[in-house]
Amino acid sequence: MATEPPHPKSTGKPQGQPPPPPLGAGEEGGGGCFCGGDRISGLPDAILGEIISLLPIKDAARTQALASRWRHLWRSSPLSLDGGDLPAEGEVSRAGLVSRVLAAHPGPARRFSVSALQLLLCPSAVGSWICSPALDGLRELEFHIGELINLQSPLPWLPDSAFFRFSATLRLATISKCRIPEGTAGALRFPQLRELALESVRVSEDSLQSMIAGSPVLECLLLSRSVGFSRVRINSQSLVSIGVRNFSGELIIGNAPSLERLLQLELFQDLRLSIIAAPKLQTLGWISDRDRYFKLAFGTTAVQDLRSVSATAVVCTIKILAVDIHTLSLDMVLDLMRCFPCLEKLYIEVTVQHLQFIVFDYWPTPCWSTYYYVYS
Repeated sequence: MATEPPHPKSTGKPQGQPPPPPLGAGEEGGGGCFCGGDRISGLPDAILGEIISLLPIKDAARTQALASRWRHLWRSSPLSLDGGDLPAEGEVSRAGLVSRVLAAHPGPARRFSVSALQLLLCPSAVGSWICSPALDGLRELEFHIGELINLQSPLPWLPDSAFFRFSATLRLATISKCRIPEGTAGALRFPQLRELALESVRVSEDSLQSMIAGSPVLECLLLSRSVGFSRVRINSQSLVSIGVRNFSGELIIGNAPSLERLLQLELFQDLRLSIIAAPKLQTLGWISDRDRYFKLAFGTTAVQDLRSVSATAVVCTIKILAVDIHTLSLDMVLDLMRCFPCLEKLYIEVTVQHLQFIVFDYWPTPCWSTYYYVYS
């Protein structure tokens, strides 16, 4: 009796066909060649360029030494230059390295960040950096405050070209420890600017108002320890978050239909806050009963003194509230809950016999990490 030969054991793969070639084999140049298992090198140039642009500058430049495949990638990727990443002894030495990097890169640029001390020590170098082709199309400009927060020296001028050069492309701007020329900012429009932080700057009221009005998609605004203005009026369709620090003056929220967060990041005397139209405002703080000059108004509803909140004052949009109270009492808390009947979170800082107790130590914001230091 004839029997059939046994069937070969199935492996799940087509029989008699060669195995498929490795991924990327046979592809050239702009991606695809995995170079003996190097899958990262097989990515397209555009993706590799994006990866390199996210690295610290010293690491990004070193990728040129990895292999011939990588040699041109740093120069063709968007430049992201943070002066703090450069190894240098002092800001003058660092300024030389910044100049060398800008001379070696053809642009365009994603981010340029240096200490505001450069404006004071190396103003001519800063002027040449701003004019460098390497910064074409710059999206993020930062003159950060760094260790300058307590530096007592005349504020240098911010070069006019810093605004003129990048006004059309900037999405984020942080300007610190300088004077903004009168009329310069007011003559410009920032069609793509989404985040603006002014820290320890001197700017006129007209220039500040013009900057805000000329930023139609601005979402986050920080005014920290800045002077030259005593009144800020906000009329913005796009602003979502406003933070103020050490501002003694009048802040008027005239028409802000998208505003969700209004934060006083440090308690400071003589803030007069009027909220006329902010239908989406949900987070408010700090407000304090220790500041006898503090005034808060929602339209025609006045909340001037936390110790005597009007029984008729009702603000229904606020869900998160932070208050600083000198003497805590149950009646005051109940009055606040009546005034803000839709509260979901109430944060209270209390001072008792020269000791401060704080019920939370981190305040979440979308644009800036904010930490509160409590002093006894």
